[in-house]
Amino acid sequence: MKYYALLIVAVFFLAGCSGKKETPIPQISAFSLNLGSFSLDSGWEIDASVQVKDFAMQQQGDLYKASFSYVVALTTPDGKKIEKINSGVSVKEQKEKPDDAQIEIQFNLDSTYKPGTYSVSIVITDELTKKTTTITKPISVE
Repeated sequence: MKYYALLIVAVFFLAGCSGKKETPIPQISAFSLNLGSFSLDSGWEIDASVQVKDFAMQQQGDLYKASFSYVVALTTPDGKKIEKINSGVSVKEQKEKPDDAQIEIQFNLDSTYKPGTYSVSIVITDELTKKTTTITKPISVE
């Protein structure tokens, strides 16, 4: 009788341990923000590229797909913050599962923006998980 009780306890214990383990949802992170400013007749063009990693991907057939939305904020040399100077969506599709992805962003500052050191902040959202990350870097506009 003792053996049957031990057997039942062992079966329940093993059944509890053999379930599927859930894969944790990654926490997106951003790195290597590169900024450039180029003079135009009517202001400046700002080019940004940023790398992201630890994002979720969806496999569709033989392609891996990731989708990111981004919002760019700008702080002027005098401390004024413009919450949404640019925004967009970047979709990446490729045959091999990547470790990271690059997002390219471009926007213009008109002639009302004066030369000086600005701060660019980019909030990136992984569209599959809705997790976000922010990266900030100064840029000299001359």
